Amino acid sequence: MDETEWSQAAREAMQIWQKIETFEGLCELNARFMEGKICFIPGWSGEGLDAESERIAPYLAAFNRAGFLTVVSQPGLDKGYSKQRAFVEGFACEATALRIERLSLCSDLYIYVAGPGESGGCRTTVTIDYLKPFTWAGDAALDETGLFVQMQGYEDVCGDSAMRDLRQTWFVGVIDLCWGRTGYLWDTLAKELCFSLEPPRRD
Repeated sequence: MDETEWSQAAREAMQIWQKIETFEGLCELNARFMEGKICFIPGWSGEGLDAESERIAPYLAAFNRAGFLTVVSQPGLDKGYSKQRAFVEGFACEATALRIERLSLCSDLYIYVAGPGESGGCRTTVTIDYLKPFTWAGDAALDETGLFVQMQGYEDVCGDSAMRDLRQTWFVGVIDLCWGRTGYLWDTLAKELCFSLEPPRRD
């Protein structure tokens, strides 16, 4: 979407992003987006979360405030021929990334972390539509400059200082391999990252 197509509120939010200088500041703005307090985040074409992600928004906001900058995610879903695995990808400092990685020792989540300039992981189907693979996640890929491709939206918007911080972070990918399971991934991450988080009510 071209910048001229954004609403006035989104353009004002974009200017706030351009002024942020630290990774912690990026995480806080991400959290505010999850809470509906601002209507723009880099790399996302909508002015708000998809409706399906509203139920995991409290988790995403808490994860961001705990130092896990989430860039893409989806809840688990099972609607017959169309199914989703819950997953989340993003960036964290080394210590936080390794804390998340250790959860692979005591859970059945697929977790992959990669340091700056590293690539790899297992590209895993996270959505099937009428029994055909539709979307994938779980691997860290680099562009020709050595930047994680998932950072590109931020590079297009954020200033040099914030990007220097972001480039030093680690890629983190977490997938619940059980199709359609709704709460397990979010509750497991919350117990590790956000000890005071009250789990949101789920219908």
